[in-house]
Amino acid sequence: MTESLLSERRGSVLRLTLNRPDKLNAIDVPLLDALTAALEAAERDPEVRAIVLAGAGRAFCAGADIGQMIERTPDDWERTVDHYLDPIRAISRMGKPVVARLHGNVFGGGLGLAIACDFRVAADDARFCAPFVKLALAGCDMSAGYFLPRLIGLGRAT
Repeated sequence: MTESLLSERRGSVLRLTLNRPDKLNAIDVPLLDALTAALEAAERDPEVRAIVLAGAGRAFCAGADIGQMIERTPDDWERTVDHYLDPIRAISRMGKPVVARLHGNVFGGGLGLAIACDFRVAADDARFCAPFVKLALAGCDMSAGYFLPRLIGLGRAT
């Protein structure tokens, strides 16, 4: 089984790579947990001075793995949606810069993850999409609805 999150240190920079390229790095619960744990560990590690968040394969991140959410009860759904904010909370509390290295699809929760970072560097092929409302997932935006207007202004975000 392939690790869903790769971690590589180069000097004081930690590179975390979402590694589900067959699913365009869609975030499932194991990846969510691994990413949150890695971010929290990086915050505590005095040797890490910056974090780069990237995606393996042809996309940064296609968002949440919707397939794993279909069978959820309403209570499960609420807990899961809150759980998807854990890496966003970790980035927000981070006392070190987090850089999103973006390419290909930066969709849904992947967009939320990217805009929660301190800096974003996008390749020419990066495509951004916030499909939450059209998918009836307005509460599942991984903070995009909070950060996007603050990043680009309300007029451009709506």
